[in-house]
Amino acid sequence: MARDDPGELRNQMSWWIRTGKIVHPAMRPTQVIIGPGIVWVPISDMPPIRSALVWLRAESNDRLREFGQVARGVLEQ
Repeated sequence: MARDDPGELRNQMSWWIRTGKIVHPAMRPTQVIIGPGIVWVPISDMPPIRSALVWLRAESNDRLREFGQVARGVLEQ
């Protein structure tokens, strides 16, 4: 597996989950990324999950910064 290939990582995570090798807590939108065929069970007594946008400084560019600003604006509404 190429460590820098997010598609390959997604396929491997999906395989591990689908074959019952792991249980992976994830936010509901992950279902769109991983795809069908996985049972999603809500964890109703778990506190909200905090998440963040993260990228390498060396990879920073105007598009990433603009996306970050838009996301921040949406969250502040």
